[in-house]
Amino acid sequence: MKVGDHVSIGAVRPAESQAPTVTALEGILMDERDADLVGDWQEGNTNPVIPPGYLHDRANAKGRNSLTFKVRVKQPGAYAIKLLYPAHPNRSVNTPVRVTAGGQTREFKINQRQSDGTGFVLGTFNLNDSATVVVGNQNTSGFVVVDGLQLTAQ
Repeated sequence: MKVGDHVSIGAVRPAESQAPTVTALEGILMDERDADLVGDWQEGNTNPVIPPGYLHDRANAKGRNSLTFKVRVKQPGAYAIKLLYPAHPNRSVNTPVRVTAGGQTREFKINQRQSDGTGFVLGTFNLNDSATVVVGNQNTSGFVVVDGLQLTAQ
């Protein structure tokens, strides 16, 4: 998968019965392995959104870790940008995320103990050709977890 590719994949999600179910992810997907890393990140694999795993900050080195996604789109337009992660009670409740697109920057604090099943939609952004999404771990408690990004044309 290359940056900007339009793909549809199935993400394995456990149901309450422990039988796997599949949630289709469509649009432009970037795995955490596509991001530029700063600091000490560890691989995890408990219920990833995009198999086989994700990255977490080990719940330490606060303020020293970040992941930067540099997203390029083939078609200019409005895109919903979603941070992908598996929610869990040990996650950070105030994960800092910064999105720069179309000459504007927006900052968020994401509660990673909650999600819509695959992550959290940061919002809709007008992209001419690119966007930068930075996930940090400044002033967080709990694990900061990143499994990827999803962009969906609106």
